[in-house]
Amino acid sequence: MRLLVLVILLSYCCSGTVTAADAVKRTYKIGTCPWIAWAPINIAEVKGMWKKRGLDVEVVNQLGEDTGAIEQKRVDLAIDMIGNFIGIQQKGIDVTVLGELDWSNGGDKIISRNKLTPTKAGDTIGVYHNDPAVTMLLVKYLQSHKLTLNDVKVVEYDPEALNGHFILGAVSTIISYEPFSLQAEKDGGFVVATSASFPGCMPEGLGGRREVIASIPKEDLKHIIAGWIEAVDWSRNPANWVEYCAIVNKHTFAEPTPYDSDAIKEMLTNVSIHDHTTLIARNTVGGGLSQFIDETRMVLNNAKMLKSDFSASTLVDTTLLQTVLAEAKNLK
Repeated sequence: MRLLVLVILLSYCCSGTVTAADAVKRTYKIGTCPWIAWAPINIAEVKGMWKKRGLDVEVVNQLGEDTGAIEQKRVDLAIDMIGNFIGIQQKGIDVTVLGELDWSNGGDKIISRNKLTPTKAGDTIGVYHNDPAVTMLLVKYLQSHKLTLNDVKVVEYDPEALNGHFILGAVSTIISYEPFSLQAEKDGGFVVATSASFPGCMPEGLGGRREVIASIPKEDLKHIIAGWIEAVDWSRNPANWVEYCAIVNKHTFAEPTPYDSDAIKEMLTNVSIHDHTTLIARNTVGGGLSQFIDETRMVLNNAKMLKSDFSASTLVDTTLLQTVLAEAKNLK
């Protein structure tokens, strides 16, 4: 009997009558972390903005994995800092950045024990991620104090452990981000600079391993991008605020004690989630995204930290994002 069923199935498959609808639908996994700027990815999932486009998408919290989820293909794509994608490339893994979607605009904070003399040569600075994403913020901060990376020692801890080492005095200065940075501030830390002090120094966006992205149909990638854009637009509607806060607390942060409306509003003031106009400007060839990537290459090269050469032209492909934006404009 089993043999008969197998023969029938094989005959059906070989007949050429199998359609795309008959095939097993692929579930796309998109990595993210608890960060208010990336909440639209949770909105898109919860509100069915991908499902209505015929996609099955699972949002994966990759906190604690650093970029391992992308590197080891546990996710297909990720919303992450552009510098993190560069960090993956520096490990010899080809990546593609599909677009810049937002940037940290004060949400990443440099916190010190000494308000009057925040950082000096010989200090140890703790970071939540020792890669090009955080390095670019650190470099600009050090430059403002006439210091270089060679003047300080940089150590990496996960965001929660970073607070503990700061409180115990193991590090004099840390770079952290909301909501984790809030605890360091409560424990006596002084904010001496933020990502808003150096606008555009920490852009974030969508990307992944090049071969994985190449395996995804372009129409599906367009739908994934369109879902994000719809979620951002939905989030900006004041009529959705109460539901937005509920989704953020349950899915983006998932903390035992939810953040109240004022705390969420405060976090939102410290990020810049791009609208349609900014998306177009930042993602054009030679635009802000390209400039950031080329500047990062220069910084790594000057610091003798460049392990694998790259440029905006080799890392970035915003063609699909631009297409989605153009199509959305034509529908208006």
